[in-house]
Formats: sequence, structure tokens, C-alpha cells
Amino acid sequence: MDIVNRIYDEILNLDIPKSEIKDVILGLQEALELLVVGETVEGEQEAADTNYFRTVLRVEILTDSFWNSDDLAEVAYAITDGDASGVVTNVINSKVSRSKMIELLQDQGSDPSFLVSDYDADTDGER
Repeated sequence: MDIVNRIYDEILNLDIPKSEIKDVILGLQEALELLVVGETVEGEQEAADTNYFRTVLRVEILTDSFWNSDDLAEVAYAITDGDASGVVTNVINSKVSRSKMIELLQDQGSDPSFLVSDYDADTDGER
């Protein structure tokens, strides 16, 4: 936990308004999440040789009641035609390897073959 205290101290030393500290923390959280789910050193060259990309969006929704849906269609409707206000507050783009894309698609419950044209469940494995 020493590293957490060091990061906390560094954030405080930035001399930014307290109202902006939350944004700094959210940005750090997103960066750390990418490190955790990102490519390993061995996968970096593979990622450089592919055309697969991962984009993570953070959407802020303002309503007069608690929002409890993660359905993208509902979010889009509420922001564009419903009675909510919304904005994308952060976008993180990263290039991923073929194998990482397959893993990410499977984690979302998607069939990797729709995006990875040479995907073969027998040779690439199915989780």
C-alpha cells in the first residue's frame, strides 16, 4: 500500500482544485485497468502487426433519478431522445493482438469470427 500513499501524496502535490481530483483518480483508474488487461511484453509485437483496436469509453449520465442500466441502446436513447443528459468524458484507444481480440470478444459473449476473419474455434480455442 506504500505505492498508493505515494500516488496520493503526488496527486495532492499537483496543486489542483479538489473538484478535479476525482477526474484525476478516474483517469488513473482507467490507465491502470488498461495495464492490467493490456498486452504483455511478448504480445506487443503481435499487437503491432495486427489491425485490431480496443476503445474504452466513459459516459457520464445526468438524470433526476438513479441510473442502473448498462445497456448501450438504453443509454443512447436516454441521452439523445429521453430525459437524460450525457457526454463521453474519456476515450482510451489501444491496439491489441489477434489473440487478445479473440479473448476480449469471448469475454463480451461475442463470436470472434465476425471480427477475426481467420478465427477457428478448433485451433484458436474456445472458452
